[in-house]
Amino acid sequence: MTFTATPLADLALEDCDGDGIVAGLLDQGAVGFLVGAPNAGKSALAVLLAHRVASGSPFLGQRCAAAPVMIVAAEARKSMQRRLVARRQRDGAAPVYLWGGPGNLTDADEVAALRAKIRALGAGLLVVDTALAALAGLDLLDLRDAGRAMRILAGIASEGAAVLVLHHSAKAEGSTSPIGSISQQAGADIVLNITAGEDGHRKLWISKARDYDTSWCAGFRIEVETVGHDAVGGAITAAVAVPAAGAPARREKPLPAQQSRVLAVVHDLAAGGTVGVEAVLAEAVARGVTTSESTKTARMVVRRTLATLADLGRLTLREGVITMAQGTCGNMQEPVGNTREHGGNQVSGGGREQGTLGTPSLRTGSHVPAFPPPTAHPEAEPAGAPASGGRIEMEAEAPPPPQPPATAGAEPAAGQVRGRGSRAKRGTADAALTIRDDPNQGVLFH
Repeated sequence: MTFTATPLADLALEDCDGDGIVAGLLDQGAVGFLVGAPNAGKSALAVLLAHRVASGSPFLGQRCAAAPVMIVAAEARKSMQRRLVARRQRDGAAPVYLWGGPGNLTDADEVAALRAKIRALGAGLLVVDTALAALAGLDLLDLRDAGRAMRILAGIASEGAAVLVLHHSAKAEGSTSPIGSISQQAGADIVLNITAGEDGHRKLWISKARDYDTSWCAGFRIEVETVGHDAVGGAITAAVAVPAAGAPARREKPLPAQQSRVLAVVHDLAAGGTVGVEAVLAEAVARGVTTSESTKTARMVVRRTLATLADLGRLTLREGVITMAQGTCGNMQEPVGNTREHGGNQVSGGGREQGTLGTPSLRTGSHVPAFPPPTAHPEAEPAGAPASGGRIEMEAEAPPPPQPPATAGAEPAAGQVRGRGSRAKRGTADAALTIRDDPNQGVLFH
């Protein structure tokens, strides 16, 4: 075999320029992951994407090439079929094909047949739902097996279709990485993440891309569509993804920790988009967002930080009133195992999510602390408060008692509603039912 080397002066863009499938997101031959926690809306969003590519319609504001799409439903095939029917009810038919095989991508014969079908259709996109089911014969935590999985996916993508694999996020709270070895994320051309908000809205954003702008993000929500009725007259329903109104937003660059803490306070208090400066000062001091032990100094630091945030366009300050900026996805940073020192105690919690464009949220890498729910504070300092050197004393809470190691059949911890073990169990289940004993309402089943 003979190898050559091309000098820089002779390199041409057409030799390396791929054909776009979804502008700014997927090219022909690309391998990507759509990552999210169980029930985040991955499958419903993937069906929307498939229909948009197949029909040549925009996907969350991004232009799509018109090309046939193949879907491998290795997990919950009936559910996927219902979602495709629901999409057809809403948007009409399109050249989307549901693969008839079991979806075992570790089976060489099935992969060969799948690749042949992609070539025959001229498919531009292959959706695999999910990695854990389609690659079940491989240990994705093992570096070698994960590498083999990426080679299988790259081989399929070499047929000319972009390959998007739905993947569960790692179990660590707020993690943006897919379950398994880091080699998956490293080998992917793009990693898209879904974050679910408290109000039912979701955000799709980019955590890794080789050549695309990672500041892009867009919102969507999940609705329930009735597609028929069963033998006993019950409604057969399916989840469908609905794009949020408005153009896709841009993610702001991560803020320094001090600015992020203050912005989080504003975000928590700004019901309706506005809040008084004094209320923010009081809450920020109470939460200990600065390192100063002096109330006067801490208030001054927060005031300066608010001014800086106003200069950055994150908020506006006018006559003692703060207004949140609109039109961005905020920091889009989700803390992983986030903790902070609060009054001598270490406080932990998950990232706060509003789910609507234009509000700050949190993801991996920003070092933004999570805060407990805001407490009521006076608009101004009470009369008689020290002018300087004042200090808010916080009573330390006793740490929770250590939990015994999990054993088979052990009772869950108080308040726990998820089963023990891998997230894969909950991700592959069709439903999760919980029984809990409520002291006021008795035994509840939900």
